[in-house]
Amino acid sequence: MSVSLVSNAYLDETSSKIRSKPVPWEGYQRADLVTSEELTLIKKVDRQPRAKIESLLLSDGQTYALLYLRLLKKLQRVDTMQSILVLIADALQDHDERIPLFTRTTESDPELPYTPLLRTLDMQDEFMQLKAAQILTVLLCSEPKPLQPKLLQPFLNTLASMIQSNSNNKHDVGVQCLEALLARPECRQAVWAIPGIIHGFVDILKRNPGPQMSYQVSFCLWLLSFERDVAQDINKKFDIIPILVRVAQGAVKEKVIRVIVATFRNLVTKAPNANLPAMLVAQLLPFAKNLCTRKWTDEDIVEDVQFLRDELAANFQSLTTYDEYTSELASGHLSWTPVHESDDFWKENAAKLNDKDYEQLKILIRLLKDSRDPNVLAVAAHDIGQYVKHYERGKKPVTELGVGSVYWQRLCAEHGINKEGILEEWATEGGDRKDVFFYQADDEHYIPRAILVDLEPRVINNILASPYANLYNPENIFVSKDGGGAGNNWAQGYAAGERIYEEIMEMIDREAEGSDSLEGFMLTHSIAGGTGSGLGSFVLERLNDKFPKKLIQTYSVFPNAQEGDVVVQPYNSLLTLKRLVNHADSVVVLDNGALARIAADRLHVQTPTFDQTNQLVSTVMAASTQTLRYPGFMNNDLVGIIASLIPTPRCHFLMTSYTPFTSDSIDKAKPIRRTTVLDVMRRLLQPKNRMVSTSPSKTACYISILNIIQGDVDPTEVHQSLLRIRERQLANFISWGPASIQVAPTRRSPYIATNHRVSGLMLANHTSIASLFKRMLDQFDRLRKKRAFLEQYKKEKMFENGFEEFDDARATCDELLKEYKACESSDYISYGSNDNEPS
Repeated sequence: MSVSLVSNAYLDETSSKIRSKPVPWEGYQRADLVTSEELTLIKKVDRQPRAKIESLLLSDGQTYALLYLRLLKKLQRVDTMQSILVLIADALQDHDERIPLFTRTTESDPELPYTPLLRTLDMQDEFMQLKAAQILTVLLCSEPKPLQPKLLQPFLNTLASMIQSNSNNKHDVGVQCLEALLARPECRQAVWAIPGIIHGFVDILKRNPGPQMSYQVSFCLWLLSFERDVAQDINKKFDIIPILVRVAQGAVKEKVIRVIVATFRNLVTKAPNANLPAMLVAQLLPFAKNLCTRKWTDEDIVEDVQFLRDELAANFQSLTTYDEYTSELASGHLSWTPVHESDDFWKENAAKLNDKDYEQLKILIRLLKDSRDPNVLAVAAHDIGQYVKHYERGKKPVTELGVGSVYWQRLCAEHGINKEGILEEWATEGGDRKDVFFYQADDEHYIPRAILVDLEPRVINNILASPYANLYNPENIFVSKDGGGAGNNWAQGYAAGERIYEEIMEMIDREAEGSDSLEGFMLTHSIAGGTGSGLGSFVLERLNDKFPKKLIQTYSVFPNAQEGDVVVQPYNSLLTLKRLVNHADSVVVLDNGALARIAADRLHVQTPTFDQTNQLVSTVMAASTQTLRYPGFMNNDLVGIIASLIPTPRCHFLMTSYTPFTSDSIDKAKPIRRTTVLDVMRRLLQPKNRMVSTSPSKTACYISILNIIQGDVDPTEVHQSLLRIRERQLANFISWGPASIQVAPTRRSPYIATNHRVSGLMLANHTSIASLFKRMLDQFDRLRKKRAFLEQYKKEKMFENGFEEFDDARATCDELLKEYKACESSDYISYGSNDNEPS
């Protein structure tokens, strides 16, 4: 195989300058780095006319090949190594017959010819790196036997970094080297195993390169497309088809179109099902028809274009509307085609998004998370809304597939920890207490103090398939062996807890024993379904029994008041509420309806995505622990926070407000122009910003307020803001307790850039939350009066002899409601002292 040295103007110009520079060969001899014989030989070619050098190589080429490589191996000065590389390249230039002279040097030294050349690739000097790549390509491409991975891999890794760099010279040389190497099958397989090379090709094409570079990169892709596994997956992984279509449409040189069309033919021939739909979405069919009408000088292109046109036309005829839709999803290029806005399409096909483990739904959610194209984001958000609207139980999978581990991702970002649990090199400011929520493994990775538990695998499988999969301790992940879930039934979830009690408690005990100063537990769950409510209730009871002196705080997601995916959610919610009253020390109430309303308002969209509401919740959760992780003088432990908010044990249900939600905390949030402490504290008091949907009442009042203010805060500004709020009577407090807003200033994470000076979270104990409990009671009573859906509860041990547990849970909720209402009166201190009042 005849291979020429890759050409590059920078290499040619620099080589010309290096040929005329003197090299201190005599000094090397005096230092015993060069022998007398080597000195004699090298002086014969050093800065000599080309004709004289050619004559020496003709008569004694093997000796000089061995000399050059030995000198390159043992000398380390940059200018000397540059000269040797130029001598080697000059010897090989236009003389393929000399290549064996260099490859045979391995007979004299097993490290030759490749070890010194590969070492040179690691040098910082750009000329040396490019010149070594030029020489290595010629030698490797001429090897008669398949190339060994230990030889090929380091060279390909260097080429990957070259084509991904910002240097045009590195792009030029790197692509030419790959163009030559990819003619060999083993090189094609090795390149396919290095995603950085394909990403480099894609990035170059996206920058609208000149015709020659477009041709060379497309030629590399054409060579790769001869491999079946490449043809099968290259568009799925790198979205290459629409990029090549765009390059071909804008090409002015016939050779660029020719090689791209040949690439498309390979993709269709070797993997039609994977590529034809994507080609149709990329509008290749009309372009192919147009190409068929042109005059071409190359007959091969005519045949390839006609082949493409015919294959695409045949595939277009057989496509169903849903096939077109999935092809568009696979391409990642969504646009407002009629199918998206057709109610008939969604009525017929919404449920199909569940096929193959929610494959199409996952693509939509991934596009929402990763795309930066506003049109793609708008169409994807619309499609998810249509899925939820037309598939009866659509909210549940969307919520689960979107949640992931947003809260832990937020904490990692705030502490400078990457997705692998490794502290970033730039995270050096310190001052934070990472050990509150993380501990360090033996290899110094940070691991969350978290236990992930579910009765069905889908949620946790999605976490384990996310970029943060390696963050968690695998010993702290539990999925029920049968994987059947709790069937949205509190009783099933609770009964499952009894079966898996020992496994769950073993994980909890291990984490508790590994804590130096355990203060309490935080539980995050939903109260409407089966697992979060039933299993969550069981865990809550057992935690309280086993750790009676430790605090338990929950973040409990309450169902939307207006709509619900679970028909028995009134039963599940009330049964869970009883445990939250009796076994939790503090409950942060998060209302799905209020979350959706706030997210929609902040984003100016009609239907916010579940991922956006989850980001909102994670921001609130992170802010509520800010004083623990970035401690100041006050509220730097959990007991300090809870004690300031809960003066009476049963009334421990807290509502939250947060402002401002901006793009650093929730994607696509509208900008906030200015923030002051007064403005933030005033916004926190506005009912529309509360994350609980409560009914307005003239008698409702605050029992307590704690504002956690993050950022650049002057104590004088805080004091003046409190005076202004008091003067304007913006907060109505109970009459029997202190009527004051507590403020905890705290530092913001230095690792997250923000576009606002001040942000704030309000944790508030407010009597209007009684309206939430009243709504839950009313929904429960309506369902219970009809005796609806009780049979599925009777199947479990707790209810096999009757429904006293329902009655007891209702009574507990009713007592809680009455006590919150009693807090509004001045004689609350005597509440419960009369026989007719609950104690």
